[in-house]
Amino acid sequence: MPCKIRNRKRGGRGVCLRIAFSLTFFAVILVVAFVVAEGVCRWLLPVDAYGWYQKTDDSILYYRLTPSKSGTDLGAARTQSAQGVRAQSVYASEPAAGVHRVLWLGDSACFGTGVGDDETAPAQMEQLAAAGNLQVEAINLGVVGYNLRQVVDVLRIRSQEFRGARAIIYFHHNNDIVNCPWWRLAAFVPSELRKDYDPPATGLVRRSLRRSVVAQYLRRAGKTLRNELGGRPDSQPGNRSSSGFTQMCLRMYKPGNRYGEQFRADLELLANTAKQGRAPLVVVWWPTRDATSCDAYDSARASVRQWTGEVGASFIDLTEAFEGHEQPGLYVDPLHPGAPGLRIVAAAVTDFLFPTIMTEPAVSAAGRTKHGD
Repeated sequence: MPCKIRNRKRGGRGVCLRIAFSLTFFAVILVVAFVVAEGVCRWLLPVDAYGWYQKTDDSILYYRLTPSKSGTDLGAARTQSAQGVRAQSVYASEPAAGVHRVLWLGDSACFGTGVGDDETAPAQMEQLAAAGNLQVEAINLGVVGYNLRQVVDVLRIRSQEFRGARAIIYFHHNNDIVNCPWWRLAAFVPSELRKDYDPPATGLVRRSLRRSVVAQYLRRAGKTLRNELGGRPDSQPGNRSSSGFTQMCLRMYKPGNRYGEQFRADLELLANTAKQGRAPLVVVWWPTRDATSCDAYDSARASVRQWTGEVGASFIDLTEAFEGHEQPGLYVDPLHPGAPGLRIVAAAVTDFLFPTIMTEPAVSAAGRTKHGD
């Protein structure tokens, strides 16, 4: 009897060993196949570059764009100049004679996530102005993931580097109210930066998957399939459903809300910083793809409009302009406008500035005088 028990135990141990060996062999095959697929994809397919951002010691900005970096990101050409802005060339400290300089501020929408260098709103503003025989230098100071307090700091620092601005454009984004240092995760995983910076607890496997081209294309395929099954392709903004995240953001834009009050204070700080450079501030409000289906949209828009007026800035509302254009590519994803959407923004800002600020002769920063002097 004891012999039979020992034989049974040995047989069970043998089965376990065979199963363990099979699982190990299967895992090794999967890893090898994944590595081979990764190599083939990197050879044959466009690969998004990494290293777009650098950490800084600045307690407000936390990170910045990596200077002199170019490549492909989200399928679009992306160039960051030696000055650490999205541009294909460097800018002089002051605009040339007859050139109107405009500073654009914001986060990923202003930066132009998902579109090429020539399709961002500042780039398209230059194109539209040139078509109207006006020389405009629109400097894109947008940084992915920045909140309004960081935008204020960008203006404070960059306005010393890029002087002589005729106008400051704040390209508002619905989620600016939670892309902020007081939002628990934002300082550690700001927006799309998880590809470059990982939380300390992130393991090697997870970091590798985030940077994997195979995983990248699988995520895109899954997103496309979800849109198709849901009957709402990214390029068709007319088919909207309420987004919980967007709704949460919009509900914060109200007096008495902690985040709303902080946004109002930061907006005033931005306006005062712009006044120090003797340039008017213009706030651009536009709807993300599903924003107008949220019940808090109108109240949020009214709050930002009121706050903008209280701080002495101008307000451009593009809700109807976006709603009236059901064209493919208006949005690249639920949170970012595509090239046609950015064209709407650029045209609205250009039309707003043409009959007012831009009709005055452009002079250098040294020759500017305060309005009314």
